[in-house]
Amino acid sequence: MRRIRHKLAATVATISLAASGVLTTGITPASAASYDGTDPFQTGCASDAYPVSYSHLWSNFFNDPPGSRDANALVQLFYSPSCGTVWAVLTGALYAPPAPSNSGGYANVIRNSDFQSYSCAADINGNCYTAQLNDTGVTSYAQADDTIGDDGPMYFGQTRSF
Repeated sequence: MRRIRHKLAATVATISLAASGVLTTGITPASAASYDGTDPFQTGCASDAYPVSYSHLWSNFFNDPPGSRDANALVQLFYSPSCGTVWAVLTGALYAPPAPSNSGGYANVIRNSDFQSYSCAADINGNCYTAQLNDTGVTSYAQADDTIGDDGPMYFGQTRSF
């Protein structure tokens, strides 16, 4: 199923580029690997990207009611068909100024085949995005946590693999 989605995304990208008069040679694992660790916006990969999976952040702290959710925080896994890459985007997390007990919101993108990962820390607006990973012929997922203080609320979310 995953290969079909990737082939379908590549086919749609090829058709749209051919319709505009631009020819494409396709993404190979080697060319996608060159994007590992790069910024999806600076490389232009974000221009055709879309979210393929998302998760709200849920409480895993014993003092919170079971099933309580961080009202605003969301982690998404974005995919770029033109680059064959994925990255994590965290929005709505709590911001924690640097301190020993304040960790705030963090997101990670993780490739399943070799566990290569990149992370980001939420900015003052509670948002961040990671560097990108090659996702050609492999699967990856995004995860995030949002924690304030040693005894504060802790929330976690993880997307499905794509």
